[in-house]
Amino acid sequence: MKRKPTNTRRLSKGFTLIEVMVTLLIFVMAMGMLTSLITKGFQTYSQGKTMTTLQDETRKAINTISSEIREADTAYPITANGDILTFTKVDPFTYCSGSTLEQQVSSPSSSTGGTEQVEYFLSNNQIIREVCGNPDDSFIITPPQIKVTALSFSNNAALPNLITINMQTEEYASGEKRPKIYNLRTEVAPRSGENY
Repeated sequence: MKRKPTNTRRLSKGFTLIEVMVTLLIFVMAMGMLTSLITKGFQTYSQGKTMTTLQDETRKAINTISSEIREADTAYPITANGDILTFTKVDPFTYCSGSTLEQQVSSPSSSTGGTEQVEYFLSNNQIIREVCGNPDDSFIITPPQIKVTALSFSNNAALPNLITINMQTEEYASGEKRPKIYNLRTEVAPRSGENY
């Protein structure tokens, strides 16, 4: 004759409370680690995107200035004084009336069109392009999210039409306490000038 076991607890199907609690604890720890990894991935992506935007916008600003310097009329002086750059370029649609350009010696290229005196400078952490000294003809060339913290222009002593541009920009990434900083330097000369 077979005996029935006296301990019916072992024969019952299901999990004990301890087993359920241990399983839940392991699951919660695994989800916490997974959430931490996903959050860190999003932060890294956001920081990378911020730095890419900062670099792109800084390059666009410096390329805008450089392309206009290349169009400068070398019959007029290019003045690079600290954070102000002033030069003249031929523009058939613009003529700076009442400015000092009318009093300067006219160049052969100015007979084909008008001249435009262009000035770039830093104001309120933005780069401003002003035409003919008229604030009404000025506009900001850097987007508002980019803060230009330093801008300098300088002439090369040996090659006066060779302009060096130094720019430092910064932007705060979401959730960051310190800004992302980007420095860029380039040298550019007018096309109509000497070969460098």
